[in-house]
Amino acid sequence: MVPSVDEYDGSARKQDSNRALPVPAAQIELPPSPTQSVHLDVVDVAYNPSPASDTRLKQDSESWKAVCEEIDKYDQDMVRKWKDDLDMLLLFGGLFSVVVTSFTVESYKWLVKDPEETTVTLLNQISQQLRDPNATVTSPSSNAFHPQPSVLINFFWFLSLTLALTSGLFALLCEQWLREHMRETAAYTRTTAESLALRQLRRDSLEKWRVPQIIALTPILLQAALLLFFAGIIVLAWSLNLALFIVCFVICGLGAAFYFGTTVLPFLAEISADVRQKSGEALSFRFISPYKSPQAWAVYRFSCMIIRQFPLIGPFLAKRGYNWRMAVKPARDWSFSDMRVLTAFDLNPPPLNLNVYELRALDWAARMLQHSSSMVPHLKNIFSSLSLHPSVVMAGILNYWTLAIWEEFTPEDVRKELEDTTEFQETKRQGLGWYMTVSRAPSIPDPILHSKAGIQMLLFYQYWFNLVDTITVQSVRDLDDSISHFRELGLPKAINLRFFVPFPIASKLWSHVDPSIRQESLSLIEHYRYGWDGYPGPEEKGDERLAFIAALIKHLQQDRGGYRSILLTSDQGIDFICDIHRVIRDRLCEPPDWESDSNHRSVLIREWVAAIWSIIQIRNLPDIPGYTPPLAPPERSLPSKGPPRAEGLPAEGPPPSDHPPYPHMTNGDTYNVLNLRKTTYGDAHDSHATHGDIHGTFTTNGNTYDTCVTHGDIRGTYTTNGNTHDTYVTHGDSHSTYATYGDTFNTYTTHGERCSHNRYTIDTLSLTIVNNHWGSMDGMDENDQADTLNGARQEDAGGGTGDSGADERV
Repeated sequence: MVPSVDEYDGSARKQDSNRALPVPAAQIELPPSPTQSVHLDVVDVAYNPSPASDTRLKQDSESWKAVCEEIDKYDQDMVRKWKDDLDMLLLFGGLFSVVVTSFTVESYKWLVKDPEETTVTLLNQISQQLRDPNATVTSPSSNAFHPQPSVLINFFWFLSLTLALTSGLFALLCEQWLREHMRETAAYTRTTAESLALRQLRRDSLEKWRVPQIIALTPILLQAALLLFFAGIIVLAWSLNLALFIVCFVICGLGAAFYFGTTVLPFLAEISADVRQKSGEALSFRFISPYKSPQAWAVYRFSCMIIRQFPLIGPFLAKRGYNWRMAVKPARDWSFSDMRVLTAFDLNPPPLNLNVYELRALDWAARMLQHSSSMVPHLKNIFSSLSLHPSVVMAGILNYWTLAIWEEFTPEDVRKELEDTTEFQETKRQGLGWYMTVSRAPSIPDPILHSKAGIQMLLFYQYWFNLVDTITVQSVRDLDDSISHFRELGLPKAINLRFFVPFPIASKLWSHVDPSIRQESLSLIEHYRYGWDGYPGPEEKGDERLAFIAALIKHLQQDRGGYRSILLTSDQGIDFICDIHRVIRDRLCEPPDWESDSNHRSVLIREWVAAIWSIIQIRNLPDIPGYTPPLAPPERSLPSKGPPRAEGLPAEGPPPSDHPPYPHMTNGDTYNVLNLRKTTYGDAHDSHATHGDIHGTFTTNGNTYDTCVTHGDIRGTYTTNGNTHDTYVTHGDSHSTYATYGDTFNTYTTHGERCSHNRYTIDTLSLTIVNNHWGSMDGMDENDQADTLNGARQEDAGGGTGDSGADERV
């Protein structure tokens, strides 16, 4: 336990008394007092410093001067504001005193009986006696004069004049004090440190002697004088005429009500906002009262002091979660009160320490300054320095809430938007992006940061994107819980959105390199089903489903390091895609009347069919009218003998073609990429899309009219020496070799692993495919060909697994 000051002094005195008698103060030898300040400038150094120390002293001196200049600037700004108020008060007070004086010059005469009125009365009596000498003339009553209204009127007006002159006197005194406070200090001090110390001493003394309070009191005196003058006007009107009284009373009453209302409103706004902010509750955009005045601050502090005297109010509100302690403890002044509101969001832990007021300021600055070419570089630097995800910047500051839900933004997008807004928006409208730009936006008035729902939406987005930046299995679960909490709060209904989870988040998780994260992210499908269930009827304007379809198409077509979307490899994902396909076929395939350009819908449906064509074949999904891929050409017979080689091909291989090679798209690991030969000796009419690992070679010596789509690992070789008119679709691992030396009009579909080196025969085409065992069968009869194939089968069966030695008909 720490002893008190009295206990410590008492014990010390006892110990000292036991040791020796006290020594008189005059006999105590003191060290010589320094003749210079503790902090010295360079000129005060009494020795010859080294170059290094001289540089250090010069830097210190410059630092002292810089600090002193900043403090002088602060003092000058503060005093300038006071002087401006006092000058305005002197001007208004002088004019007002002239007006009141002109009224009081006439009103003070009402306090005594008018002698002219007595003269008129006497003349009337004389006139009556002259007309009728016998008439009885009554003398005027001494109580006929009643000056009560005049006394009250003069009381108000004289008091008003006195207060106005007093406020002017106070203003003159304050001007003199401030002039002395700002007197230059360099002429009286030896060092910059002393100058700074003298400045601080004056500031502390100014506050100690209540000069700021006196300056604040001066305009209150003038305002009170004005109210008293209004009161005198009302009493005068009451004594003269009822109608005049009513008019004056209404006008003066409205003015007085406005004055007292603006005086009390800051207190009510501050204390109600503090009390209503419950602990643990999400913060909202809080406005501050602009009706700041000295009298309003006095009412605020006085009211808080009175409320603190009631002991039962605080515990009653505290039990119900209200922030009672903060409400009854006002800040030091209005500026500190504003800063308390401004820094409220900084109390949230990262990444939720989102300063909404800074974002709102940048929102306004971007709208006002974006068209100024000189300010765009500064805006880009500021935006790039923010510790926010680019999608949050685009949504919260630049108001791209709709696009932020469907498309992932990068820092480059932010820079492009600031450089040229029109070009940026036109670029985003191209292709599938058109439906993302016209999708429904949150139904929150602009600016969206002024609403509580908008701030909560922004906080959730920042939290979700932060989870995805450092993704783990646990963070995926946290993401799912946070999205569920978003729904429990009723925010989807508040913002009128069915799809509220940013699709880039789901896209990144569904194609993640870690299979456990991909599997865990399937839980997000439920939240998107929630959005689809929110549209039970036909298409609506701004239908979010179309934007979701466009985003999903891009997701299925994109390349994320070779890892396929789990929507294409899991039953749950395929079921989800199938459900979407049925809705598109039944409700969304035809453009509505309000969609002016039907080409957008055609592009959307065509891209959708192409993106899920493999699933359409696997699940035998119904075709969308008008968007079914062309059927294969009718079958034609092939030679019964072995597959012929393409005519005109040299022994070393087919000659090069003038046609450009068709694109190969690989979304997987290519282990043999240096040896992967993409060679086309014929016309290429479509693409090879591979979503797995490629270990072999694609060689086409003929015309390719369709697509080879592989969703698995390919460790063999596709060699086509003829025309390929259809599709290779592989959903498993292919370890064997497909060699085709003729025209192929049909489809090879593999749904499992092909690890053996077996023979595959398609009777309808009379086409035989054997892994690396094509010999020269020309001139052989059917029995010799069968023996050759059986030998190949037996040879391959020894090293293969699975369906070894079995024929498979496709």
